[in-house]
Amino acid sequence: IPVPAINMLDALWGTKLWHRMYKEGRVIRHNADYYDQSSRNVTTLIPKQMSRKELMEGFCQLQRRIRDWSHFEARVKGMIDCIERKPNVPNKPQDGAAPRLPPQAMRSFMASLEPDARRAIINIIGYVRLHAPFMMDKVMGLVIPQYGMANELPKLIEAV
Repeated sequence: IPVPAINMLDALWGTKLWHRMYKEGRVIRHNADYYDQSSRNVTTLIPKQMSRKELMEGFCQLQRRIRDWSHFEARVKGMIDCIERKPNVPNKPQDGAAPRLPPQAMRSFMASLEPDARRAIINIIGYVRLHAPFMMDKVMGLVIPQYGMANELPKLIEAV
């Protein structure tokens, strides 16, 4: 999965999981008003075999590893390595492909990146050209969410 989404387990108020955790004394808050979008990267549950601090530190460490550009590069290359042949289907824009940027816009985007990101993207482009050039649009479509998540990482870690 080139761009995985990782969140901590949370029990929504009123669900079977919430009731079970509540009976075990492992619910921190049990107010239905607490649940909103800003709480998606925290948990209201008390872990069973670790402290909350260990959980939060492990979550942040995992997020750092996942959003690391070299790890993203390895996941994309792994995905490309699984492709044996070009699919015999028409390529449609709504299939997840990113819109093509004009060359000048692409140069500006690449120049704005940190060196690790730029290096990873250049390596990915070269690898895709060599192994599965027909996947270029889809692969470049994966760069955008990776870029967004990598840029949001400091805010996420601060929130956690």
